[in-house]
Amino acid sequence: MNEEYNNLKPIENDERLAGDRLAHIASILGLAALVTLVFIPYLPLCLAGTAVIMACISRGSRPSFPNRAVYALMSGVGIIILHVVLIGGLLLVFYTDNPVKKRFNDVLIEEIGHSMEELMEDAGDGKFDLEYKVDPETFLGYN
Repeated sequence: MNEEYNNLKPIENDERLAGDRLAHIASILGLAALVTLVFIPYLPLCLAGTAVIMACISRGSRPSFPNRAVYALMSGVGIIILHVVLIGGLLLVFYTDNPVKKRFNDVLIEEIGHSMEELMEDAGDGKFDLEYKVDPETFLGYN
């Protein structure tokens, strides 16, 4: 009976097992980057970059990537591209003259009484002393 237990060997630190673990962690980081893409501005960029790096490291000396590492590479690179496009699009909308910004300003002037530039200047000086056209307590139907 004791001989059965003597045959058990401790798990060795195999390169393949370590690579699979790194690929698994990289895929989790890719998924976390996808979840936080809309809510937190720059965290997905860090998570996706880390996922790409860990997926590349998980290959080791193998001739090909593990399946999870391929998923992590695709999701990481895709999220980085999507994040750059989203941030670039927002900067383009708010810092150039275009129809979207003009319509947004028109709606702000109509609803609040001030343009985007006036609101940004008011927020920049830290005083928030603009008088608004709407009552904050009844704005959007909240009582």
